[in-house]
Amino acid sequence: MFKLLLVIFFILFAWLTTRRILNGLLLIVAFLPSYLLRFQLAGVPITVLEGMILITTLIWIIQHRNDWKKIGASAINGKLPRAPYNRWFAATLLLLIATTVSIFVSTDIRAATGIWKAYFIEPLLFFSVFISTVKTDADKKQIVWALLLGTLPITIFAIIQKFTGWLIPNPFWQAEETRRVTGFFNYPNAVALYVAPLLPLTIYLWNNRLTQKILLVIIIVSGVLAIIFAQSTGALIALAGTAILFGLINKKMRLYAIGAVIIAAIIFLATPLKQPFANEVLFQGVSGQLRLNMWGETVEMLKTHPILGAGLANYQTAIAPWHILKWAEIYLYPHNIFITFWSETGIFGLIAFICLIILFFKKTIFNRTTLAKVLVASMLILLIHGLVDVPYFKNDLAVIFWTFFGLAALI
Repeated sequence: MFKLLLVIFFILFAWLTTRRILNGLLLIVAFLPSYLLRFQLAGVPITVLEGMILITTLIWIIQHRNDWKKIGASAINGKLPRAPYNRWFAATLLLLIATTVSIFVSTDIRAATGIWKAYFIEPLLFFSVFISTVKTDADKKQIVWALLLGTLPITIFAIIQKFTGWLIPNPFWQAEETRRVTGFFNYPNAVALYVAPLLPLTIYLWNNRLTQKILLVIIIVSGVLAIIFAQSTGALIALAGTAILFGLINKKMRLYAIGAVIIAAIIFLATPLKQPFANEVLFQGVSGQLRLNMWGETVEMLKTHPILGAGLANYQTAIAPWHILKWAEIYLYPHNIFITFWSETGIFGLIAFICLIILFFKKTIFNRTTLAKVLVASMLILLIHGLVDVPYFKNDLAVIFWTFFGLAALI
């Protein structure tokens, strides 16, 4: 039955995408958690999200076959057309080379190939289709609406979980006194990693229509509540820090931002919240100590593999000889986006990632448009949260990352 439903879904998806490529992109960003639905195609594991990206790319290639002939002819003559993608071509190419090499560095080539395909190749295919398809402001707003509306099922279900404990996979998180919501995902931070960077995009859609304002407020409130109920301190600090930073930059909001900083300081330093705050921010709690140990272990491991890293999907195996806290599990990644890129893709993968971030901010930070400002805020939230987590190495998060780049390229 599941296979029949998949066939029907993909037929409908292909039909809608054939009519308009933008339809495929909208469905992809609206249903990013569809990576949780997995199946096999000719013995190869694949997700519904991957299927949508591959179908969209194939249709895009077929519909632009005449353009490929022109590009091929230009390439032969040494004259490639300029495009937004060209600005990041070198860094992207370096990232692709680094991740490809990392497949063969890994001790599990099959798992590494799956990660390479799902976290790098397919998101970059999506990005390529994106920048050639999304053209007008109306197209951009449709993409942003699809992203934000896609958060509602997750956040609303997370709020329901807070009061019911339904389908929370871990008994400790499910227990009422220690409850942390997970949405449709397997762990609480996945909710915050998905939702937090998207919340600034609501500002881009804000207008005088009352119905849209109400819907955007629902998205913001449900998103913040879901993050709070997931108890993701990293995401909350990223949201608050970014909001205060933008408040200080904006002359009209500067006094409010300073007031907010003073009030927050009083709350955290002169109330019972002082200790929990110190535990999280100063790494004094169990979670903080685990991260400090994890980073220390990873740095020691990387001293022996400074150029190539541990390889894709190989962190748990590579870190085992350096693992100090035997009572603690070895996590999938070292809970820091920069260290993770170094470990997974080697020093050249890390350099490529940093170059991409610099190019992103170079494109957006001095641009006065609303879209540029919210993209800066979204990327700041992603990077601040990324200091204590990994907001990239997951199917949905990788596509969100390259969606931000796609929107920035087309400003």
